[in-house]
Amino acid sequence: MKKALWKDIWREIAKSKGRFISIFLLIALGVAFFVGLKATGPDMIHTADKYYNSQNLMDLQVQSTYGLNQDDIAILNGIPGVRQIQPGYTADVMFQDSLLITKVYSLSQNNLINKYTVKKGRLPRKSGEIAIDSIEKASSHYKIGDKVTFVNSDGSAMKGQFHKTTFTVVGTVSSAAYIEEGTRGTSKIGNGRADIFAVVPETDFDSKYYSTALMTFDNTAKSEAYSDEYESAVEQNTSLIKKALAGQPAARLNAIQEDGQAKIDEGHQKIADGLAEIKKNQQKLNEARAKLDQGWAEYYNGKRELESKLADGQAEINKNTTKLAQAEKDIATAERKIVDGEAQIEDAESQLNEAQSELEDGQMMLDENKEQLATIQRLYDAVKDYTIGDIPIADLDKETQQEIIDNANAFDPELGGYIQSYFDGTLSEAQLNRLKNEASNQLAMANKEVADAQQEINRNRQLLADKQRELAIKKRELNEAKDRLVQGKKDYADGMTQLNAGKQKLADAKVAGDAKLADAKAELDDGEATYAANLATFEAEKKEGSCGNCYIEKKTSKLRKKNWMR
Repeated sequence: MKKALWKDIWREIAKSKGRFISIFLLIALGVAFFVGLKATGPDMIHTADKYYNSQNLMDLQVQSTYGLNQDDIAILNGIPGVRQIQPGYTADVMFQDSLLITKVYSLSQNNLINKYTVKKGRLPRKSGEIAIDSIEKASSHYKIGDKVTFVNSDGSAMKGQFHKTTFTVVGTVSSAAYIEEGTRGTSKIGNGRADIFAVVPETDFDSKYYSTALMTFDNTAKSEAYSDEYESAVEQNTSLIKKALAGQPAARLNAIQEDGQAKIDEGHQKIADGLAEIKKNQQKLNEARAKLDQGWAEYYNGKRELESKLADGQAEINKNTTKLAQAEKDIATAERKIVDGEAQIEDAESQLNEAQSELEDGQMMLDENKEQLATIQRLYDAVKDYTIGDIPIADLDKETQQEIIDNANAFDPELGGYIQSYFDGTLSEAQLNRLKNEASNQLAMANKEVADAQQEINRNRQLLADKQRELAIKKRELNEAKDRLVQGKKDYADGMTQLNAGKQKLADAKVAGDAKLADAKAELDDGEATYAANLATFEAEKKEGSCGNCYIEKKTSKLRKKNWMR
């Protein structure tokens, strides 16, 4: 039966191999994801715990509104199971030039708890040195060797908390207490949030009492962070601290009363006076809030108006820039056309001068031919109506006869031969008549050729005159183009001057507007700070005085959960 079943199973798998492999791979992939997810959480917790242990991160932090004196530290140190305790100082300040809200911690000679990791440089070793947070918000403003000055949130000089307020940056550090780069905890100044933290030598603090105490315990040393065992141990240690410090507020109050009963009475009277003015102060606060809200509304309206005007001005500058760029291209094009036009005119003048010279040479040759033709015409006219016996050879001297023969040879060698024969007395009348007829025909053709040549010269002269007029027009147009180019360059220069003036005006307007907005914002920020301070005073006045309020800080949820105990 089993064999048949297995045989049937294998047969089914063989029939649908693709589906079987797909299902097998899906199951394998799902199992792999499940195993990975199950392993990731513990690995992350283990990694965090290892990092916390390497930096000896605190288990609890104790703070007091009145500070912690040596008696408080001794009590805390006497709690069973305390492994280490490290008292120290903290203060919230603002860096003068960058306006960064900074939580400043003291660095003791034996920094055993919440150890710092040096990223660049070193930790402070002597008074006046400071190591700042390694995050970008701090490193973008300061580098090693720079000076930083502590001021109050309103920019005024800080007094009473430090022996000195100007420090030299000697390094950048990170802390396991701030594993998240996006937050540095709360602050008593500014907007209530710290931007960065910094570390200075403990001796630079000017305080009679410690402001904080970091503690580690034996019962948490082997417990993994975030585990139930660890949380239970922290709760147990918190209860021990509460119990140990239960009598300290009253003891501190008694000590304060013994040391300065007069001051306490004076303070009570001030509290009484403040309570009497609470209602009036509430109204003042409401009026101040309304005034601030109105100021902010005017500030943002002014900012939008400035941005709108600057945008319009920039658009106009961009438009004029485009026009000037096109004008610059047009000027370059016009300059090239003028250069080409000058070259063309120069070539045309050269051609016209050459044509004029050729025309004058042709007219001179034609005039010479006309004179020769006139001479021949006179000869022909002199002999055409005479017979041989009628030509007065005796009246012509030898020189004149030779001139006539030469002219006749130039006109027609055969005619020259006949005239030579005529002067020699050997020319017959029939020959002379034939000669006269041929001479008449040749003279007619020569006169026609001369007339045609003269017409051609006249036409060429007219064409030359037309070309000269065209050339004069081109020259006039070229001169006009040059004048337009000069004017265009002047307009371009004027446009550039106006554009630069517009840019400068826009820049000046932006600087003036930004300065005005900055002044308004600074005034509003000061108003907000004053309002916040007055509101805090008002809220404090509404409450009854409290003494010896202690706060215990546990690790955050991503470090170790924090729990504050009063």
